[in-house]
Amino acid sequence: MAASVTRSLVLSLFLSFSFVFGDPERLTYTREKLLRIGESTLGLFSPAHENPQGFSELIASGAAALYGAWKRRRRRWKRAGVLVKLRQRGFRTPLPSIHLANLRSLPNKMDELLLLTKTNKTFARSAALCFTETWLSDRHPDPALHLPGFRLLRADRDTELSGKSKGGGICFYINEEWCTDVTKLDAHCSPDLESLSLNCKPFYSPHPRTGRETALQAAKDQESSGARQSVPLLPESLR
Repeated sequence: MAASVTRSLVLSLFLSFSFVFGDPERLTYTREKLLRIGESTLGLFSPAHENPQGFSELIASGAAALYGAWKRRRRRWKRAGVLVKLRQRGFRTPLPSIHLANLRSLPNKMDELLLLTKTNKTFARSAALCFTETWLSDRHPDPALHLPGFRLLRADRDTELSGKSKGGGICFYINEEWCTDVTKLDAHCSPDLESLSLNCKPFYSPHPRTGRETALQAAKDQESSGARQSVPLLPESLR
């Protein structure tokens, strides 16, 4: 379309100059000559290509290269870095993001945890929250410890097995956007060690052919000589 507009503009300028500076009596055009005047100036105003298909492929490849360069260019005011790209992947990461903390009483930290899930995206999008020293007992029901979007699995201290009446306790909060198929493998309690083992099958795995099982294990020892000897081992399929 641009070529036809250019030809029309040049033709009108040529006729205008010829009419002004030429002899009007000698400017005579027949209908056939006017219809074929574009063919006589085809090589002057538009390039002639022997291979139209190759020319179209050249234009297509050039347009694709320009689009790729524009797409790879980082836009203004957009943050870059490995951490930003990792956060953009969400739960589709090779390794799960786990938040570990020694709470020293979970019930009086619930308000702070609820606030973190609403204001801190990194905390709220953790695959699992692991807390030790929860200080939980039968007096604390699960609904009172609920975090939106997380599933609670706990292992409270047994007074008879540990020989202690206060402290202790381990719990996991599993993010339901990361995994909903969670199995409790083992809960161990002794005077030297407390542990909780889970088997999780997340929605995304970087190696789908080798299985999607992930083992999470938390242990809280008392820094004694018998703590290492009493560590429960995971099943061979999950090691």
